[in-house]
Amino acid sequence: MSGEIVCSFVELDVLGVALRLDVRQFPFSIPHFAVEAEERLRLGQAAQDDLIARGLIRGDNFAPELVQALNMYTRGRIAIAMRGVADQEQHLALAVIDDHAGPATRPSASCRSEVQTSR
Repeated sequence: MSGEIVCSFVELDVLGVALRLDVRQFPFSIPHFAVEAEERLRLGQAAQDDLIARGLIRGDNFAPELVQALNMYTRGRIAIAMRGVADQEQHLALAVIDDHAGPATRPSASCRSEVQTSR
């Protein structure tokens, strides 16, 4: 698999619950969204609609490349984790590896997480 998958923190929160994955990995600070059930459902539906529009949900299933990237992000061996400030801007980086691929993930300034994978 190669390419890039970009998810907002809300989408990562929803995906973590749906796939039973702990998406809160150092060095990222991903908040929990919507404690109340009604708000949680609204955010979940909005995240689902966006993921469908981007082809990351197909029919009733998550796209295999999304599941693979999230499994690697949450279960891969951490190779590099970095949190720092340069030019008054916070920079975060995480690289994880497994036996087949090694994605590098980093949230951008707009508070999203990008998963880049390569073989």
